[in-house]
Amino acid sequence: YFPPEQIEQMRSFKRPGMSIGTWYGGYVWGGFGAYGHFRYAPQRTEAFQRYWPWHLLLHGADGAWWFIAHSANESGIAPDLSFFPIFRHTMEEVNEIKGGIARLLLDAERVDDGIALHYSQTNTHASTIEHRLTSSEASQRRFIKLLEDQGYQYRYLAAPQIAGGLLESGGYRLLILPYAQS
Repeated sequence: YFPPEQIEQMRSFKRPGMSIGTWYGGYVWGGFGAYGHFRYAPQRTEAFQRYWPWHLLLHGADGAWWFIAHSANESGIAPDLSFFPIFRHTMEEVNEIKGGIARLLLDAERVDDGIALHYSQTNTHASTIEHRLTSSEASQRRFIKLLEDQGYQYRYLAAPQIAGGLLESGGYRLLILPYAQS
């Protein structure tokens, strides 16, 4: 749905003319924490519902899909067809985005700081076998947070792109190998 590394992978690998986005909504269940305790779903807050459409737009997405509009407890639409406040907050932000800023941001050229994060599906699978220290996904999230907190832009590169010489021809100055095991 919205792991940061997946959004950045979609942005990095999308071709011209492709649309990307994520599902999100009024989930009531946040899963279980590390010790099996129930986690509150952060998506149920007004702050998240207002933040998420902007986050997607600023990370290169041109779509945001609400899940689910018609169930009993995670709905955006009430039985009388009015909108629940949690969905209304999202709609207000999406309407503002669609009011003009979206096209400007989506058509803008992204700054490139010459930083590549290595993406490897085999590494992701390998980290499910050996993950006592961390996982491939957790390591990627930490690097993303570190780079973004420092104001750097980056792209994911897959192994075939690297082997094909894109590091050199693309002007990359740094290659990060998050929890590389394969």
